[in-house]
Amino acid sequence: MPTVIGAVVFGYTSHIFLPSLEASMEDPRKFKWMLQWSHIIAAIFKALFGLLGFLTFGDYTQKEISNSLPNQTFKVIVNLVLIIKALFSYPLPYFAAIHLLKDNLFMGTPKTLFTSCYGVGNSLREWALCLRIILILMTLMMALSVPYLIELMGLVGNITGTMLSFIWPALFHLKLKGAQAKESDRKFDKFIIIIGICLMTIGLYFSALELIQAIRYEQR
Repeated sequence: MPTVIGAVVFGYTSHIFLPSLEASMEDPRKFKWMLQWSHIIAAIFKALFGLLGFLTFGDYTQKEISNSLPNQTFKVIVNLVLIIKALFSYPLPYFAAIHLLKDNLFMGTPKTLFTSCYGVGNSLREWALCLRIILILMTLMMALSVPYLIELMGLVGNITGTMLSFIWPALFHLKLKGAQAKESDRKFDKFIIIIGICLMTIGLYFSALELIQAIRYEQR
């Protein structure tokens, strides 16, 4: 269960994308509305997907749902759809990371450490294009070389996910708005922080155990 919670939290850790999303919206005033309904729709879809998978395969449900399919042809089709989904969902975190790197490292000296990645006419420089390709290749190599995906997702989700989704938002709200906030709001923030710390500690312990067990089982 702690590993599952970590994997679920990992799936909703979208905070890195939010600044670039809000800045690129045609009407930024609808940002909260978009954020609310996109999370609701994603939660409903994921819950139905997991429920239907369990009702279909029961105790034989595999960690990767496509491995539960009995028909090999259908399994290949589903995997192809998942590949297409991954290709369409990759640009969002990729360009968010690009914007973070550009704003902090490549805005030109002396403002940042390195020279600007844009040349004459606001065109991307050749070396900057090479860096972007290298970043894509690095993520590809990580995806191909890292085994035990579910256990690793649970481990990462229990560390970064709980911090980004539970601990830091409540902590920052206390730091920024604590003096003006109501006592009930401050207590609620502290409660969320405690819940996040408990989830992170318990989840980290059990996720690490499951990862170690999976490695030992593979070695046998």
